[in-house]
Amino acid sequence: MKDKFFEKKYIIFDFDGTLVQSELPWQDLKKSLISLGEDYHINLENVPLTEIIYTLHYTPAKQKVLNEIESFEITHNNKFIMNQLTQNIIKSLARDGYKLAIFSNNFKQTIQQVFSDYKMLSLFDIIIGRKEVKFYKPIPEGLIKIIDYWKCSRNDMVFIGDNELDKKAATIVEIDYYSINDFLNLFKEDLNLTDE
Repeated sequence: MKDKFFEKKYIIFDFDGTLVQSELPWQDLKKSLISLGEDYHINLENVPLTEIIYTLHYTPAKQKVLNEIESFEITHNNKFIMNQLTQNIIKSLARDGYKLAIFSNNFKQTIQQVFSDYKMLSLFDIIIGRKEVKFYKPIPEGLIKIIDYWKCSRNDMVFIGDNELDKKAATIVEIDYYSINDFLNLFKEDLNLTDE
């Protein structure tokens, strides 16, 4: 019996940690943002990177933070790697008529460049990145934009992610959620989709 996932027609993916894995020097970005925080008298030592970004987002440093992160991603966009299994699954879903989108806290330009390099950019209907929303996950602003774009029933949609922020965003807008591991496991028995 096929999983209910295959009844969905509209699939939204997170980017980093879901469609791709990154080998970026995040500590370098963290040091830079901690230094930026000091310019605004904000102590961010021993604070996780995600929390640093959220904290600075709601300060006058917001634009500088966006510029810093965007420059960092563009400089290292060759370090976002997609494995063969994931590539094969995405191509197979697109071939079978599923509608695909991306909602990520990464920058749209980064995502577009990565998928251009893989010659897969045209497979996605819409990409919502960091600059396309005012509020980051778990606030589901990006999911709502995609829902509005597709004008489809939420029952026909599913969001694939890799962490609690993704899961919470899906829960808020009442669409089904699969972790990337559960998603990949749906396909691993398919002999036509190998991870080699």
